[in-house]
Amino acid sequence: MQTIGSCIPKPMVTRPHLPALDPLTWLPNRVLFEARLVRAVRDVERRRGTLAVLLIDIDRMEQVNATLGRKAGDRVLREAAARMARALMVAPST
Repeated sequence: MQTIGSCIPKPMVTRPHLPALDPLTWLPNRVLFEARLVRAVRDVERRRGTLAVLLIDIDRMEQVNATLGRKAGDRVLREAAARMARALMVAPST
């Protein structure tokens, strides 16, 4: 029988010189996200609980960048991150 954890790819090799947060959105970067996901999966398997992962895709970001420029796209990403953080009422990652 295959466990949930075995379905997740091995996390990238952690590079200590890389920041853990995206400098634009202040959300966890992919390396930190993968590490947290692996830890959460292990915890769920140990407790025989459940886990949900939400994937959010912002529609037409390519169009925003192409027509309004990358600075406008960066503002959209920062605002989306801020709204998600407020909605989830979480403190920034450390």
